Amino acid sequence: MSSLDYVVRTLPLRSMPSFIIQYIYSRFLRDYLPSSTISFNGVQAEGCIFDPYIPGKSPANYEHGLVAELQSLVKSGDKVIIVGGGIGVSTVVAARQVGQDGSVHVFEGNREQLNTCQRTVALNNVAGQVTFNHAVVGEDVNVYSGHGDAETIPATDLPNADVLVLDCEGAEQKILDQLRNGPLPSRLIVESHGRYGSPADSVEQKLKSLEYRVGEKRLAEVTFPELAAANDLFILTGVR
Repeated sequence: MSSLDYVVRTLPLRSMPSFIIQYIYSRFLRDYLPSSTISFNGVQAEGCIFDPYIPGKSPANYEHGLVAELQSLVKSGDKVIIVGGGIGVSTVVAARQVGQDGSVHVFEGNREQLNTCQRTVALNNVAGQVTFNHAVVGEDVNVYSGHGDAETIPATDLPNADVLVLDCEGAEQKILDQLRNGPLPSRLIVESHGRYGSPADSVEQKLKSLEYRVGEKRLAEVTFPELAAANDLFILTGVR
């Protein structure tokens, strides 16, 4: 089912005009408008000068659920692994949390996203704490634009870590299954992607089967919460 189908089924009429503006802007206009450095939930990153003014873009709330859990669970000196670097917001937040004595290792399967993540990290002056890997972990369920020449590695090949963050568009369940055969991190942060076969309920059950204490799930996005819920985009945490 397409994203537009989800919108028609779940988004209240009062939110529809804002979504239509956001959809047209993101899909057809944004790439042709002037770029700028803007704040995405406290992280400086490349964007468009009009992003803060478009209903539904909300750079101030970007990845709010993931950012909140990183700020809650990641401690100074931790070693963090992030599977799915995106534009780099979660990476920068994790790097700030671990400080000079910690480290962050990013695994990203899309080369363009990896380059964007690297630029964001440099822009926020945390490059010294971050190591990048062009690789798909587990399997390629929905790597944006395909993974090209990225290698695919099993989760058991990931280095040991204190915190593992999974934001990998549907590969979460495969990775959790593979983790049964290797050392487990003490803390896990997982974004569910029900549309890509990794719904929150299944993720929660897998975390519990790995003997994690699972916290209360929270929406990954707040701009259109009904749409996020319909797409099954939730943040779940597990602590051993």
